[in-house]
Amino acid sequence: MRARKARGLVLRLQGAALVLVMVFFMFPIIWLFMTSFKTPIDAFSIPPKLIFRPTLENYVDVIKMHNFFSYYKNTVVIAVSSTAISMVFGTLGAYALSRYNFKGKGVVAGLILGSRFTPPIAIILPIFVIVRDLRLLDTYYPLIFLYTLANMSFVVFLMRSFFDDVPIEIEEAARVDGCTTFDVLWRVALPLARGGLATTAIFCIILAWNEFLWALLLTYGDATTLPVTINSFIMETGIAWGQMAAASVLVTLPLLVFALIIQKKLISGLTFGVIK
Repeated sequence: MRARKARGLVLRLQGAALVLVMVFFMFPIIWLFMTSFKTPIDAFSIPPKLIFRPTLENYVDVIKMHNFFSYYKNTVVIAVSSTAISMVFGTLGAYALSRYNFKGKGVVAGLILGSRFTPPIAIILPIFVIVRDLRLLDTYYPLIFLYTLANMSFVVFLMRSFFDDVPIEIEEAARVDGCTTFDVLWRVALPLARGGLATTAIFCIILAWNEFLWALLLTYGDATTLPVTINSFIMETGIAWGQMAAASVLVTLPLLVFALIIQKKLISGLTFGVIK
């Protein structure tokens, strides 16, 4: 009886701790959502108002005043393109590192992973000069290229671990049945690692979607992305908190919906290889 009571107490404490952690991580999102419906007076009120009359003015102002859907299109094109390219080539590189032994394999893997730790600020000046001299400022191409490079090493590193967890015996059986290397990758390895593909893709698209530094440096008009647009609400006269919050909600919403759609594959990808 005592053991049952103790177990029940532990479960209640665990539930309470889980609720506290959830509130801690969800509070900024909830506060952002609330602020997006506040008038300027309510947004600047001290102490902050938890009960207020909601308004859609901030969303209307964001859409009308800042050419928002054009920036939305820019972000979608750049994020999806860079993610697709990095997933294709990164997956091929990851499979090669996972399945083939060659001289210098460790060095190659180390260089690929090490490139991910290069701070962007260290190469920002030469990249800007090159893009400017090529007359590619305020276009999609440099951002797609840079985001692809940034994601490529991440894809190789993560997908290699997923391929390592795929039993080699299954691939050998496929080769005995006459499958080529590409057939083995396409029909055997990738389906077994599809959870890993979903996990890697969502992390890549989040990085490209939220990237700010390169977009701020290399765009100024037609190719401007959403993070740079949000920064435009910081003005000399002050910060338009309501409009900034509304824009942030609109920026976050697609990724949230995308994550909810593939959450099962995302969870299976994060736990792939844990249970044999």
